Amino acid sequence: MKAVIDRLESEWHRAALARNLESINGRQQEDGYFPESLTGTYPGMFPRTVGALAQLWSLTGEWGRLAATVAYVFQARRDNGFERIPHIVGNKGEEGRIPIYSDVDQIDGAAHVLLAWAILAEHDFELAESAATFEDVAEITNRSTDAPYLSTCTEWRIEPGLVLNTHFEHTREWNYWHVYDFLSQCFIGAALERLISVAQAQGADEWVTTWRARHDFLRRQLGESMGRTLEDGREIYAEMLLPTGREPEVFDGVGWVNLAPIASGWAGCEEKRLAETVRYWHEVAEIHWDGPRITACEWTPEGHTNRTLGKVVGWDLVASIQMGEIEIAAAILDFLEQVNTCELYAEIFNYDPQAKTWSLRDAGNGEQAVWLAWAIQHARRLVGLEAI
Repeated sequence: MKAVIDRLESEWHRAALARNLESINGRQQEDGYFPESLTGTYPGMFPRTVGALAQLWSLTGEWGRLAATVAYVFQARRDNGFERIPHIVGNKGEEGRIPIYSDVDQIDGAAHVLLAWAILAEHDFELAESAATFEDVAEITNRSTDAPYLSTCTEWRIEPGLVLNTHFEHTREWNYWHVYDFLSQCFIGAALERLISVAQAQGADEWVTTWRARHDFLRRQLGESMGRTLEDGREIYAEMLLPTGREPEVFDGVGWVNLAPIASGWAGCEEKRLAETVRYWHEVAEIHWDGPRITACEWTPEGHTNRTLGKVVGWDLVASIQMGEIEIAAAILDFLEQVNTCELYAEIFNYDPQAKTWSLRDAGNGEQAVWLAWAIQHARRLVGLEAI
């Protein structure tokens, strides 16, 4: 553990974290708008990044910032008469109305925002209410945890009793997947878990009953429907179930999606099965290069890419510390110091085995930089250091 502490306290890591925190806080506008990209790679603000901001700012006590950004997302919804959380929103500028750049329906994005509001409400309910009313949040929660997303009618074999994501934004094929993915289950589960706590504190007994029933149902179905048995007998979690029109098919890959319980903080997964899943991913998806050990963001039996992402590196760091895989955690920190040569945390790290070089993309990317900053801060807490 001392090896991890020494690295976290090193001049490089402390300076890198400080630069990224300054960038993250500094880019937020007074009205809460949080641009995703500083390089122009991506337009607008991605509401799902609010989930990462909530986890980060809850560690550093930036509750006012969190309230402003949550409020901006809900204002975009109201300005456009939108029934769900939009995929990408723009800067309202002088127009006074927040534009929607993409209306793609991503249930995991909605879960990130609901989780963010719940984290804020657990800290200060009045502040959370100033960002979005409990009624607005309950409306989206009920919509996101009912059919066709989470269907409790499992008498038909096409319904596994899990959260369906019609547009899961995956690194696999850089495309949307229509799928029951592990990440959506975990973030919906985490949002419900915290919202139940908020509803209990507010005496909203009807919502407590409804949300607890859906939460417990999802947790049970996750254990029954998303398990896989490896050839050596180990039990792991599936990354995705693919709808086939009949019985869903288990996707035979494993990757960053399986780290979702680490980021969401949801206790709805079996600890042993999750640990075996992460260890299996470490075994099969290592990127081979002349440097610190790092794991590719996804793997199938056909092989894996030589690519990883900022949030994947961060989630893996936290997972490795929690699992006691200290050598891997130390290697991840060494990898960042050697490879992240940009001023800010990169979105993508891609290794070219012929040239034996790493290429980086979109330094300071909102989602990736925020999650990685959260992971470094959380890792500091796990090893007994104070958050910066």
